Order: sequence, then structure tokens, then C-alpha cells
Amino acid sequence: MILFANNCVGSRIYSQEDQEFNHPFQWCIIKPNDMMYLIQNYKTIDWTNIKFIPRCKYWKNWTSCGLLVDGHIHLWFTHYRYDKRRDHRIGHNVYKVDIEKFIREKYMTRLYRFLEQNLDKARPIFLINCYNTMYNGKVMKRFVKLKGDFDIIAVTNDESLKKYNSPGFMVLCDEEYGKLPFIKEFAIKIRESVNFKV
Repeated sequence: MILFANNCVGSRIYSQEDQEFNHPFQWCIIKPNDMMYLIQNYKTIDWTNIKFIPRCKYWKNWTSCGLLVDGHIHLWFTHYRYDKRRDHRIGHNVYKVDIEKFIREKYMTRLYRFLEQNLDKARPIFLINCYNTMYNGKVMKRFVKLKGDFDIIAVTNDESLKKYNSPGFMVLCDEEYGKLPFIKEFAIKIRESVNFKV
């Protein structure tokens, strides 16, 4: 399975399935325009072209940092945070004095694994968790139109989006979507949904 997600739910699914992280877009948030670029340009992205972003500009109260990939895709690592005093961990959150070094090393280790397995040429699954207004119904209509050698799964509590179910685009609805108790059930649904039987 090669699963890209627009937030950290994707990484939680990897952990739930006891699967090694096989690409570098882990534990991060990806905004809609960047996710669109990722899907449309998956086979031609220069994965090694990265620039460190020292401060998350979208959530100013966070100490999260990011990477700009291929000049287009912003990855905001919500669980990797800067702390000028010491290195430590609280739950899923990792705090580092040299946060840039930590993020770059994590990214490159997972990227090497990704390229070594030729997953840049695989058929990926793109998971879009509609967890806030960034991915509302209007935005999701843009993703419905995308066609290619990939599959998209949208997870939402908006039942009206079910009308867009089609080969290559699946809508999973649950009022508990994205919440931690739902991850185990969700991982099973993802595994069963790979063939997109709608």
C-alpha cells in the first residue's frame, strides 16, 4: 500500500497496520491546492528538491515547521516542533532543538525507502480527510474531476458527497471520521476499498 493523506490520519493508519512508512509525506498537513498538485504531478515531482520552512505561517500559535517540496507542495509537520531548550517527546509530538536537521533526516530516510521500492511509479491512494473547512464540498468537487493512474478516497461526514462515488473516487462517510477511536475501523475500510467497489 502506498497511501498519501492530507493530514496525520494517514500516518496513524500506517501505524495501525504495522506498516513501515514508505514515503516521506508523514505526520503532516497538506492544504488543498498542494494536494491537487501532488495528485496531478505525482509521476514527475522532484522529490529531492526540498526547502526548509522554519515557521508554520497558517497556524501562528504552533511551533511547527515545514518543507516546500518541488517548489509547490508545502508539508506542515504538526507533530515535529521546535524547542530551544531541549529534545523531548510528548505523545506523538517530537520537540527538537535542531528541528531542521531532524525533519530533513526523517524526510530523506523515508524518501530513500520510497525511491528504492520504485513507489514513485506505483499506483497511489490519496486519502482526503475532510476534517475542516479547507476541504469543504466546493473544494471536493475539484478533486472529483481528477482522473489518472491513482485512486482517491474522501472521508467525510457529509452524506451528500456520496453521489460522487465512482471508479477511482470513493467517499467513506462516518460521523466519527478522523477521530482516534475510528482509526482501526477506518484502516480496515481503506484496505477493503482499494479495489473501489462502489
